[in-house]
Amino acid sequence: MKKYDATLILGGGVASDGGLTPWMEERCKFAASFDSESDYFLALTQGTVYKPYPLKNNWPAFDSDAVTEKLLSLGINEQKIIKGTPSRDTIGDAFFTRIIHTDIRQFRDLLVITSEFHMPRTQAIFDWIFSLNSSNYTLTYRSSNNAGIEEKALLARKEKELKALNSFLQQKKELTTLSDVHRWFYTEHNAYKARQTIEVIPRITLKSY
Repeated sequence: MKKYDATLILGGGVASDGGLTPWMEERCKFAASFDSESDYFLALTQGTVYKPYPLKNNWPAFDSDAVTEKLLSLGINEQKIIKGTPSRDTIGDAFFTRIIHTDIRQFRDLLVITSEFHMPRTQAIFDWIFSLNSSNYTLTYRSSNNAGIEEKALLARKEKELKALNSFLQQKKELTTLSDVHRWFYTEHNAYKARQTIEVIPRITLKSY
C-alpha cells in the first residue's frame, strides 16, 4: 500500500454560516479515506478573492478551519492535521504549500485532492510549482465528486476553469524559478499585490465558490 507523506486538501468555499459547502464535504470525506496511507493532512486555503469571508462566532471563517473541523469529526488524529496557508487561489495553494510546509518538512510523496471540476487546472499548477528549482517530488492526484453544485453553475465554473487554465499556461512561461513566482505574486498577482484589483465574476459562477 502506497504511503503518502501528506494528503493535500484544496479549499473550495465555505457556506454563509462558515460551514463547508457540499462539494467541500465530499473532498474531506474522500481525503479521510486515505487516512491509513497518509502521514499528514494539509488543510489548505484561506479563502477566495471573489466574495467576503463569512463570519463564524464573529471571526472570519477560513476554508482551512472548516476543513480541519470536518477531518476531526471524521476521526482523523489531530496530530496528523496541519492547518492552513495564506492562499486565496489555486496558485497560492501550491506556492505556499511548498515554501511553508513541504520544502521545510521534506514531504516528498504528496496526494492532492480537489473536486473534479477543479482538477485539470490544479494538476497543471501543482506540477509546475513542484518542478521549479530542480525539486524532487512525486505528486498523485485524486478527484472527488462535484456534489451539490447546480448544473448551470457547474457549467459556468468549468468554462471559467478552462479560461483560467489557458491564461496560466501562458503566464508560467515567464516564471521559471520560485524566486520569479514570489516576485510576480507580490507585484503583479491581483490577489497578493499591494494594490489589489479583484475581478467580479457572474453570480451563477459564484455559486461554485
